[in-house]
Amino acid sequence: MVPVALRLKNFMSYGEAAPVLDFEQFQVACLSGNNGQGKSALLDAITWALWGEARKTSDSRKPDEHLLRVGAQQMEVEFTFDLEGQRYRVLRRYTRSSSGKTSKSELELQVYEPETGTYRPLTGASVSETQERLNQLLGLDYQTFINASFLLQGRADEFTRKKPGERKEILARILNLDRYERLAELAREEVREAKARAEQIERQLEQIQEALQEESELKARHEALQERRRALEAERETRQRHLQTLQEQRVRLEENRRRLEELQEQERQQTARLREERERLVRLEAELQDLEQLLARREEIEQAHARERTLQEERRQLEAKREQYWGIQKQLDQVQSELERQRSELEKKLALVRKEQEHVQRQLQELTTRLQERPRIAQRLKAAEQARQEMARLEQQRQQRSALEEEIRHVSEALLAAQKELEGQLRSLQRQLEQEADVPEQLAALEARCRELEQQEARYRALQEELERLKETGQGKKAAIEALQARLQELERQQQDLQQRYDTFRQAEADVCPVCGSELGPEHREEVERHYEEQLGELARGLDEGRRQLAALEQEREALRQQYIARLSEAKRLEKAPEELARARAQLEELQRRNVRREALARQLSALQTQLEQRAFAQEQRRRLEELHRKLEALPFDEQKFETLRQQAAEAASLRERLQELETLQGRRESLENEQRRLAQLEQQYRQELDQGPALQQLLQRKRALQEKLQAIGFDPARLQQVQQELETLGDVGAQVHRLLHAEENLKKGRQERETLQRRIRQEEQALERLQAQLQQLRQELEDLPRVQAACEEARQQLAATEVALQEVRQAIGECQARMEQLQTLRAQRKQLQQELESVRHRERLHRHLQQAFGKHGIPSLIIEQTLPELEARANELLERLTDGRMHVYLRTQRAKKSGGTKETLDIIITDEQGAARPYETFSGGEAFRVDFALRLALAQLLAERSGVRVRTLVIDEGFGTQDPQGLQHLVEAIQAVQSDFDKILVITHLSELKQVFPVRIEVEKDPVEGSRFEVIGV
Repeated sequence: MVPVALRLKNFMSYGEAAPVLDFEQFQVACLSGNNGQGKSALLDAITWALWGEARKTSDSRKPDEHLLRVGAQQMEVEFTFDLEGQRYRVLRRYTRSSSGKTSKSELELQVYEPETGTYRPLTGASVSETQERLNQLLGLDYQTFINASFLLQGRADEFTRKKPGERKEILARILNLDRYERLAELAREEVREAKARAEQIERQLEQIQEALQEESELKARHEALQERRRALEAERETRQRHLQTLQEQRVRLEENRRRLEELQEQERQQTARLREERERLVRLEAELQDLEQLLARREEIEQAHARERTLQEERRQLEAKREQYWGIQKQLDQVQSELERQRSELEKKLALVRKEQEHVQRQLQELTTRLQERPRIAQRLKAAEQARQEMARLEQQRQQRSALEEEIRHVSEALLAAQKELEGQLRSLQRQLEQEADVPEQLAALEARCRELEQQEARYRALQEELERLKETGQGKKAAIEALQARLQELERQQQDLQQRYDTFRQAEADVCPVCGSELGPEHREEVERHYEEQLGELARGLDEGRRQLAALEQEREALRQQYIARLSEAKRLEKAPEELARARAQLEELQRRNVRREALARQLSALQTQLEQRAFAQEQRRRLEELHRKLEALPFDEQKFETLRQQAAEAASLRERLQELETLQGRRESLENEQRRLAQLEQQYRQELDQGPALQQLLQRKRALQEKLQAIGFDPARLQQVQQELETLGDVGAQVHRLLHAEENLKKGRQERETLQRRIRQEEQALERLQAQLQQLRQELEDLPRVQAACEEARQQLAATEVALQEVRQAIGECQARMEQLQTLRAQRKQLQQELESVRHRERLHRHLQQAFGKHGIPSLIIEQTLPELEARANELLERLTDGRMHVYLRTQRAKKSGGTKETLDIIITDEQGAARPYETFSGGEAFRVDFALRLALAQLLAERSGVRVRTLVIDEGFGTQDPQGLQHLVEAIQAVQSDFDKILVITHLSELKQVFPVRIEVEKDPVEGSRFEVIGV
């Protein structure tokens, strides 16, 4: 990173008109000025622009405020720099509100594009995102930068003053070794995941092993189920044949039953037809008899028919007169109605006048009565005025008493409120105590439960230890069994070989002994045979003994396995005991706290009850209440008298109004007397119109004329009604005449139809007899149907039971097959899991090695070990020039421990010209500064050479005042010696003898009003 330009505004001592610092004008320059003028502020501006860090109080709530120029509300720094051949620009701004309560920070990052000659923004969505991009671009943070490239005021000895562990952290950051820490963390995470996965696989393998133990039992059960299935299939086939035979019989009988039902339906229809034909014959006989009777009444019917024609003619003439009669009668009714209406109207008017006369008369009587009350009302009005004056005096007393009573009420309410509050507290405490009432019982139960769980936990721990012991013992037994089996196999092999040689010897006719090679005689042959038999007997005894030992070991192993299974079952039953004990103990602590709280509540409740019983509360209100009652008793007041006076005074207004009303009523009585005379005249007029009115006389004359016309018509309504009644009596004569005309012909046809019906009835009766015979035969055959149906149902149930049993067996077989397939899958899964477990274990071991390698004692430590000699050599090279070879520095990475061995460290050992090691603190300020300067320059050179970090700037702002002229000359030479390693070197000083050495100077001055300013000299 190479600075290009710096522009700042209101930053620390710089104001609004601060000039732009152009770094492209020089490579090495001296930044000079008196103390406090603003030299170091330029460097703080660079670090603040890049990282938001500078000389400020880190624990301040708003640390950027310490960098803001006094009196300003906004500061801004714009820094341009080159990095890897690309130019960038950073703009950081801080704004404080006028009230000073809020502030705002802004950060912009831009890259220069030579093609367009403009800057393209790289700013993120937030300040933190932009800062992250800037950090990635620079490749280092603020602390690493100032520890490697800035020798800032007060920080030159920061590296040497650090603790050994912190020095290694600084070197690690400079060397970008923190990536190994991230790799170590990734390796640790992989180890944790691999370990967790391995434990999970082991649990799965245990579960699979337990499941595979049932395979042999499952195969035996599967074979038994297959045998059961074959037996049930044979039984089902037999039952199906038997059921089929019964069903064929039932189908045949069912067909007969359906035939029976059809014949029964035919019988019913045949019987119905026969019944209908018989009923028709009866009806025909009645019709023939009726026709014969009708022919016998021929003369009577003809006479009645002639009488009917005569009456009809008379009715026609009467009906013609009736129309004229009813027209005149209607007019007569209308005249009578109008006459009655006019009389009714006159009578109503007359009645209305009489009512008005009665009303006026009543009003006159009421007025007379009310006017007689005038003297009495005047006397009552005078008494009411006197009562009002007396009431005003009593009202003042009443108000005084009301004020006292109101205050008594307030004090009583306050006293009652205090009591209610205490009672509310009492009820609240009682409710809380009720809620906690079962705490002692729960506490005792939980303590007993904890003791029980502690016993279970102790038993669980003992079982775990016993299981481990049984497991180890079982593994020993397994090894012994395997060794013994191998020994028995070897003995069996030896026995077979020896027996084969013995058999060969006995069958062969050899003359040479196969054992010793000598001549084989009869005695020698017997001796050899005894030798073989003794060896075979010894081997047989060894095999028998070994088999007995093997059987005993297997029994012991089986006993151990059964014991292990029993203990494991018990341990699984108790495996939740530690967790339950922890929960129970937590619950016990909570109950104990609740019990303490319950006891405190009981004490509070007792105190409150005592306070309420003794009324030892609100004493001030009680004293005030007694005083108010005494004042109230000293102020008498007759409430009844006051109420009487108040009622009497309240009548004054109404009595005054009644007097005024009586005066008005005097004039009202005269007008009512005039109205009474007018109504009497109107009554006399209506009476005359009712007796002799012209309209009524005209209506009476019209009524008499209409009555005379009715008499002239000669219509008799009674005769018309009589004729109609006689015609109704002869109403069916016409029908009888009509029937009489066709009676002879119908009688002949009826007799022929009767003969036909009688013949058909005989035929139907014969067919019905034949049908009934068939029905009787079918009923006899169907008597066997219930037995066949019952047998079919029983056979069907037996077949269904067999089917259900067969289905259950098949289902069980399917379940067995599925379980066997599942076991097969589990066996394959076990193989895969075993392979995966081996792979996971290998991955765990590998990442454990990587975790150690990436740890601080691994690769980072080796890199630091390899880097320190170079750092030491560079520092000694600079220190030799600065001290004329009188001082050397040695970086020690290991230190002996008091308890033995060594530990990692990073100590700085300084030797003088005699080669004696001296502590850093014993050197003078100038000497210590030379050591600091040499180490810091060496760190800067290392940083410049590291590919991961691109810092090409060196800033020195410290300690020149502690050097003598020769030391200053050595410092200048050292700076010139490392000049080629950096693109920009800034030396900050206020010493005039030092700034003259540098051809380019940046002179800084501070104006009291405008702030700090600078000028570049020598360019």
